[in-house]
Amino acid sequence: MANSIEIDNLSFGYGDEEILKNVSITLPDRSFLVVIGPNGGGKSTFLKVLLGLLTPNKGGIKIFGKAIKETLPLVGYVPQDCDKIKSFPINVIDTVMMGFHNADIGKKEIMKRSIEAIELFGMKGYESYRLNELSTGQRQRVFLAR
Repeated sequence: MANSIEIDNLSFGYGDEEILKNVSITLPDRSFLVVIGPNGGGKSTFLKVLLGLLTPNKGGIKIFGKAIKETLPLVGYVPQDCDKIKSFPINVIDTVMMGFHNADIGKKEIMKRSIEAIELFGMKGYESYRLNELSTGQRQRVFLAR
């Protein structure tokens, strides 16, 4: 079985403060990772490094066997506080289509793929609903589809 994520001897810090030190993880395909810890323990920093938003001081990350920069379009993130944008006047289909803003494909293909993603996450029939009409879990599924 292939590994989804391989982290080898990863370290990161802000200035002189080391937040992550020698982190090594191998996450097999189709498995889950739960990150828990105290406030200020480095959980958010770890996710930012994993998403390529921060560059580690040392060590490496591979996602699906490739360097993190090669896999950025394949990685999604839904923040815990996505409820804060529920009042933004946008519907489900437009939200998902935003995920293709850098795609080099036509509008018809974007629409087709967006509808497929909506169906994949169990939101078929909600395409015209506004975000504030959805439950928190439904909004998160829309953001995952995006």
